[in-house]
Amino acid sequence: MIAPFKDKFQTLLELDLSTRSRLERMGIRMLQILYSSIRDLTDGQFSLRAMSLVYTTLITMVPLLAISFSVLKGFGVHNQIEPFLINLLEGLGPEKALELSEKVIEFVDNVKVSVLGAVGVALLIYAVIALMQKIEAAFNYIWRVAADRTFAQRFSDYLSVLLMGPLLIFLSAGITTTIRNMPIVESINQFSMFELVYDLSSFVFPWLIMAAGFTFFYIYMPNTKVKPAAAFAGGMVAALLWKTMGYLFSSFIATSVNYVAIYAAFATLIILMIWLYASWLVVLIGATISFYVQYPRYLRVSREPLVLSPHLRTLLGLSIMILITRSYYRHDPAWTQDQLSRNLNVPILAIQNVLEHLVEGGILTPGQQDPSGYYPAVPLDTTPVEKVVEVLEKQGRKGWLQTERMHTDQKAHDILDQIKQARSEALTSQSIRDVLG
Repeated sequence: MIAPFKDKFQTLLELDLSTRSRLERMGIRMLQILYSSIRDLTDGQFSLRAMSLVYTTLITMVPLLAISFSVLKGFGVHNQIEPFLINLLEGLGPEKALELSEKVIEFVDNVKVSVLGAVGVALLIYAVIALMQKIEAAFNYIWRVAADRTFAQRFSDYLSVLLMGPLLIFLSAGITTTIRNMPIVESINQFSMFELVYDLSSFVFPWLIMAAGFTFFYIYMPNTKVKPAAAFAGGMVAALLWKTMGYLFSSFIATSVNYVAIYAAFATLIILMIWLYASWLVVLIGATISFYVQYPRYLRVSREPLVLSPHLRTLLGLSIMILITRSYYRHDPAWTQDQLSRNLNVPILAIQNVLEHLVEGGILTPGQQDPSGYYPAVPLDTTPVEKVVEVLEKQGRKGWLQTERMHTDQKAHDILDQIKQARSEALTSQSIRDVLG
């Protein structure tokens, strides 16, 4: 779809915005983010992840709502779950949304903790955590984060979301109902001149509440630090797309008789799956918007697989060691992944890849703070720089394909040994501080 316009949009991405007015910068930046989001959407990964989330959502919907139902029941406001489900499924049309909501609530009511037992409750919680883990993996892909949360972090963070989510749903629904039933709103509504304002606010206010919900989701789920402003930008776009999609879906798909004619009794399930797929695509698009708002320098970087040549990997690794060595002896703050990415103008995935091997090789160690900086793990005065090069060369030796298993010619080994010996003679006598400091 975007291939014929690729060259023109690539020129748009490379425009120098420093000489433009503020309004022009905003307009061009919005076009850049729009193009980059569509480019990412068409690479196939978003569709695969959305379909995977649909499958997991169908399996874990009842356990997820059972936990939410239990939390709301503890506060005596569990009646808010059904209106929330109806609003969530509004794109299916009023009748199907009500029918599905009633069925799901019926299933949730049938979940009895006393009957399930300890193993059943454990499986219930595991199913929900599995869904949250898959959502985090999708967000980490968008935010170009290689590392997932640890098991302990997943357990605590996911349960925090599951406990806070129902309360936020109740608060948002309660605030909306309270405002609509306020006497001053009812009295203002009697004047025809305020009807337009009321109708507009009845759309804008739920939209902002939904945007706030997406914002919380975008801040909390990725395993990285997300700025609230960037998350809110993505949340507003996602909420607007959700509202628009709901209207179009209910108008053209949910009311279509073709699905009933083709799928018969399965029509409702098929429509629900399509709705969930479109919904997850909207969620992922909003996360993409948040990412590009926070990191506009990635607008020119596509999501094609990142492969570093041995030369480029060594060059990047030595450049990282130079920056870290200098800051260490100057007593400057430690370099983080994001700072290294910005300073070297390199995608953060490449930085993460090289740092991972420098840490595994015992050259660097991450700090304890968040975001973590990187410090030398070896004495820089005595460790030869040759060790850094050797660590970077070992990348890719994991797995079955290793030199010990290959039937290669001895002459090839001799040539590589000569190269390594010459390099060793030149670098072994020099420490990391001597060469890179």
